[in-house]
Order: sequence, then structure tokens, then C-alpha cells
Amino acid sequence: MGYSGATALDFTLPLLAKCHGASVIPNAIASGFILSLAVPVLVPLLYTLGQ
Repeated sequence: MGYSGATALDFTLPLLAKCHGASVIPNAIASGFILSLAVPVLVPLLYTLGQ
């Protein structure tokens, strides 16, 4: 199973639950929450490393 990132919090959660069962819901929510918090930190960091 691949994690769907921040979209797991809203858009892809029903699809994940239907295909993989209810056991993946906590992992999907946790990964979506962590990735949503990490984006404001990682995007500027990676942008400055690329210049």
C-alpha cells in the first residue's frame, strides 16, 4: 500500500478504506497530518538547496 499523503485527510480516505479496509484509516490520517505540517518547512528548505 502506498500512502496518499495530505489527500488522505479528505479526498482519498474513503477510497483507501474501501480498498484496504478500516485498519489503514489511522495510518492514512497520521501520514496526511504529518505531511501537511511538513510542507511549509520542507518546500522552502528544498527550494534553497536547489539554488
